[in-house]
Amino acid sequence: MGALSSWGRYSGRAFSREGRGRIGPPGQSRDRERKGAGPNMTILKKLFTPISIGKMQLKNRIAMSPMHTDFANPDGTISQRLIDYHEARAAGGVGLIITEICTIGEFLPYASRTVGIWDDRFIPGLKSLVDAVHAHGAKIIPQISHPGPESLSPFFHKIKPVGPSAIMCYTTKQVCRELTIDEIKKILVLYCIVIARGQRRWIPSAPKSKTRCRKYM
Repeated sequence: MGALSSWGRYSGRAFSREGRGRIGPPGQSRDRERKGAGPNMTILKKLFTPISIGKMQLKNRIAMSPMHTDFANPDGTISQRLIDYHEARAAGGVGLIITEICTIGEFLPYASRTVGIWDDRFIPGLKSLVDAVHAHGAKIIPQISHPGPESLSPFFHKIKPVGPSAIMCYTTKQVCRELTIDEIKKILVLYCIVIARGQRRWIPSAPKSKTRCRKYM
C-alpha cells in the first residue's frame, strides 16, 4: 500500500498512490475487523494463541524485541521509569518481552546507562521489573551481554575494548584489543555466573524463564 490513499472518485474504495491493492471503506468491513471477524484478523488469529518455548508458557505469540532505552540509573540499577516502560508494554498485551542489554561486567558498558547484572546489588530492581511484567501475564527474558568491540569502556573507564581480533568499531571509532584464549574462557564463566544468579535470585519462576545471551564479538 502507499503511504497516502485517496477516497474521492472510487465509489467508496481507496487505492494506494501506486495503484496496487484496495483499502476497504471505513464501514462494515472495518467494523468486522474490530470484532475479529475480518479477513485480516482471521489470518492473524494464531498470533493471539498461546505457545510454549521449552517450559516457558506464553499467552500469545507477540514478542517485544530488545531495544535500548537509556532509562537505567547511572549506576546500572533499574529505575522506576524503566519498570514503568516495560509494565506498560506488558499491560498492552504483549506475551514476551526481551530486555535491553544487561551487561555482565562493571567496566563493560554498552551505553551511558546500561543495565547491570554482574552483582547481587542489582537483584532488587531486576526482581521488581520481573514482578511488574508478570503481573500482566507476560514473560520477560533478560538480554545478557558482553558488548565486545562496541563497549564504551574507553570513554567511561579509559579501558580498551576487546574483540575476536583488533578491529575498529564503526560506531565508536575505537580499535579493540584481541582477546586471549584465557580471556575468552573467563567471559564464558562470567555468563554462567550471571545466568545462575538470575535463575536463583531475581526470576521467581526460573523454570519458566529463559535467557538471551549475546556477545558483540
